[in-house]
Amino acid sequence: MSLDLDAIRARLAAATAGPWRAHPDGLVWADRPGDPVSGSTEVEDAEFIAHARTDVPALLAELDEGWARLVTVERVFDAIREHYIRCRLSHPTNEDWFGCEARAVAAALTPQVGGNGEAVKRDAGGPAPRGGGPL
Repeated sequence: MSLDLDAIRARLAAATAGPWRAHPDGLVWADRPGDPVSGSTEVEDAEFIAHARTDVPALLAELDEGWARLVTVERVFDAIREHYIRCRLSHPTNEDWFGCEARAVAAALTPQVGGNGEAVKRDAGGPAPRGGGPL
């Protein structure tokens, strides 16, 4: 399944500002005077519609963060792979092989981790993840 995130974001931006509230009569109201945002005969449907106004932005934010983390992991993997190849070429007889591998991991992780050991947030721009890019 492929999602058009730009279209979802456009619909979100165009919708009445939230939060929305479901009422026992099945209507969904926003914090504005006038007509209800939506109506339903079932209270459970009204609850779902009302929560969508805050759930969708939260889900999009989680998705964006996940893609940014995936890009960071792929950059680290690529750096380790490149260093691994250089180690293998420079140590064909396996001497100092372990030290070279350890330096490869350290070199790849150094620009990705802050001084407190937490992952540094990166811009999700750049090459798309190997899985075909954002959904």
